[in-house]
Amino acid sequence: MSSTSLQIGISGVNAARRAMEVISENIANVNTDGYSRRRVEQAVMGRLAPMPSEVPREIEAGVKITGVTRLRDGVLDNAYRSQAAGVSGAELRAEIAARAEEVMGPLDSGVQDALGAFWASWERLSAAPQDLAARQEVLSSGERLATSLRAASQQVHALSDLVVGRGGDVVRQINTYSDQLAKLNSQIGDAVFRGAAPNDLLDQRDVLLDKIARLTTVTTSQGKDGVTNVYVGSFPLVDGITAQEIVVPETGGPVWGINGYPVDLSGELAAAHEAQTVTLPGIQDSLDQIAAALRTVVNGQHAAGTDLENNAGADFFVGTTAADIQVNTTLTPSQVAAGHSSAPADNRNALLMARLGSQQLTGIGTVDGLTATLAGRLGESAAATEQMSRVLTTGLATLQDQRESHMGVNLDEELSDLVRYQRAYEASARVMQVADEMLDRLINRTGV
Repeated sequence: MSSTSLQIGISGVNAARRAMEVISENIANVNTDGYSRRRVEQAVMGRLAPMPSEVPREIEAGVKITGVTRLRDGVLDNAYRSQAAGVSGAELRAEIAARAEEVMGPLDSGVQDALGAFWASWERLSAAPQDLAARQEVLSSGERLATSLRAASQQVHALSDLVVGRGGDVVRQINTYSDQLAKLNSQIGDAVFRGAAPNDLLDQRDVLLDKIARLTTVTTSQGKDGVTNVYVGSFPLVDGITAQEIVVPETGGPVWGINGYPVDLSGELAAAHEAQTVTLPGIQDSLDQIAAALRTVVNGQHAAGTDLENNAGADFFVGTTAADIQVNTTLTPSQVAAGHSSAPADNRNALLMARLGSQQLTGIGTVDGLTATLAGRLGESAAATEQMSRVLTTGLATLQDQRESHMGVNLDEELSDLVRYQRAYEASARVMQVADEMLDRLINRTGV
């Protein structure tokens, strides 16, 4: 054993010490979101030439640390990110559908209940057409129905405003994350150029990629010097150290600010745009159709009747959409056309009015049918989107568990490695001690 043994022992001590430092970092970050477990990479140190007094030979010079790498699985990362946008989009669709289901209100106090109460008030009036209180009840129940339709329309408009704001927030988040990612690319490139291992920066980059992937589907490619390029569809969101901006014009969907080309929609971005341009306008159209059908059948039949003043029935409902429908404010109880004559006991028109809910309109259907169809469609949509959200979320959680099993810190493994490197440290230190004792004996006790 010579001075070479001492150098080998030193290299072993240094390698074991560095490995224990990395393990300590892993343990300290066991609960840090986005942290990737590190591992020390070791290799045999080069060969040293023998001392002049030694037999000509080459000997190993010990161990060296070649780097500290992150434990990541690119395949799992890509799989997770490709599904993340679908999950976030499904969650937003489920949220919007659940809110939209409330538009028609509860069964016992919403539009359907108000519509049933309106027809029932005419039925009761037919039993006592001369009763002014029953006539007032018809007016009151009609206004309650109109109020329910106006409230439903207001909810749709409020939800639409909320969705527009959500879409704008998604675009702002994407732009913020892409700008941060471009800056990280610059820092990572500088670190790689200097020969450093920017593991912390790479973790930050992967966290940002996960966040962007939740908002819209992205693909990535590795550029030079460790930078990552990010694409939405075929357009580069992040090209090296340059981030492109997405803008939302006053009309239409989001476009690339650099050239105005439409952005490929997916994830939350697609869900918000779909709700804003298709789902909610469709619900509003259905409400307007209900209001128009109600106004048509009720006003038509009311005009065919006669009030107590021997006048033909005036328009019962006024307004053109669900947003502004209301009972004609000029109507008084005596002007409710319950009969076909001014005779107080004439109930013939009231009987016909009570059955208007099932009256067929060409190409439209019945008022009751339109209302039930919209309520059913909203309920089915809420249930279907919620189910889809649960299924996709479960699949994504499985992928995340697989990722965590690879990149996450396992305390049992870390403690086992800590003991292993502790033993290696102690053994290398013992090698150094023995080499030192032998050199001391050789130098100080043999006269060399």
